[in-house]
Amino acid sequence: MLKMEFLVLALVYSVSIWALPFPNWTSFRIAFVAVITAPSISLRQRVSMLFYFSQELLLLPVWAVFWLLDEILFPSYHNQEIREPIFIISQPRSGTTFLLRTLSEDRDTFLSVKHLEWRYPYISLWKLIDFLGLRNWLETRSYWPDTELGRTCRKIHYHVLGNYEEFGIFLEERFYHHYFVFRRFPFKSVLERVSLFDSLSEAAKNNMITTFLHVIRKVYFYRGNAEIFLAKENENIEFCRAVINRLDDARILMICRDPQPMLDSYLTMSVTCTEVKHGIDPTTLSGWQEVNTQFRREQCRKFVEFWHDIRQRRVSVLVPFRDYTTNVLSSTRRIYQKFELSMKPEFLSFLEETQKKQDQREKGYKNLSCSEPDFEFYRDFVHQAERKGQTFGAAQ
Repeated sequence: MLKMEFLVLALVYSVSIWALPFPNWTSFRIAFVAVITAPSISLRQRVSMLFYFSQELLLLPVWAVFWLLDEILFPSYHNQEIREPIFIISQPRSGTTFLLRTLSEDRDTFLSVKHLEWRYPYISLWKLIDFLGLRNWLETRSYWPDTELGRTCRKIHYHVLGNYEEFGIFLEERFYHHYFVFRRFPFKSVLERVSLFDSLSEAAKNNMITTFLHVIRKVYFYRGNAEIFLAKENENIEFCRAVINRLDDARILMICRDPQPMLDSYLTMSVTCTEVKHGIDPTTLSGWQEVNTQFRREQCRKFVEFWHDIRQRRVSVLVPFRDYTTNVLSSTRRIYQKFELSMKPEFLSFLEETQKKQDQREKGYKNLSCSEPDFEFYRDFVHQAERKGQTFGAAQ
């Protein structure tokens, strides 16, 4: 009898793996092996990470049910149009969250995706949450734990599940293929093998892009009303390029910041937001600092190359961080003008109030100092953008 029950469970689990388009099992395995073989972490830290893996594996059949329910109950989501998408692209700690959340408040114009929706991309689950009256409770849950370190993370990057967030959340939590996986499992072998989209097979790339577009269409089906799709990403320009190539009417909004304050803030967030997950201070791990900085250097190079390429082919805007954060209203007006968008009086009032809050904002934490060489090319790029103000790329 037990043998039969085991076979049934094995069959159910196998079906769930077949039904779900994620995770990317190669990336999952790389992270798992890194945790098993890591020589310089404590037993408690290793157990914490293995517990995270076990939770993910145990929940796969549940997520498979919800994914299949969407296909059975709401198949028309496939017909939803992703309208005139705008992709915000930058480096971390460069104002993209502020830019995304500010523009997303113009709900008559933009449709953005919340962390809850990236993490749990199932219409049937969203409707169940609404039926049970759990929406407000879930969306106000903090991503960070209620600990001293977690409260510091909240100051660095305020983040509840109802916040509009970058789609790197989806690539990390559902596919295990993104730089953010390195934040959870901070080992050199993880960053080198699961951070780059172009390292995947063509089949894996197509699956990831197709699934990403499915999730956006699900959000349109669930709460959209033909708004413009708005999203941001800081860590994976290759994925952005591949998605944009699938969307003929995609437009680009890029923001850049001087590398020194960006790197100081990047290092602070990297250390703090890694340690808060499993208690590992990444600076104690061999090679962590070097690979983390090298990854950022390469992403900066790709950012510059991407701008020079995309501005020739797409409607695009480059905004200096300093200009946007000190002139929210005028910078947003110019963005709207370039993308031929209208701005309602209510949103104008919101932008004026946002600028007042921005002027009075206090960080509440102190950044680490990051003195790394070979970012001069990016500093020159940013300074040139600051001299010109907002820079516009050609249409089409």
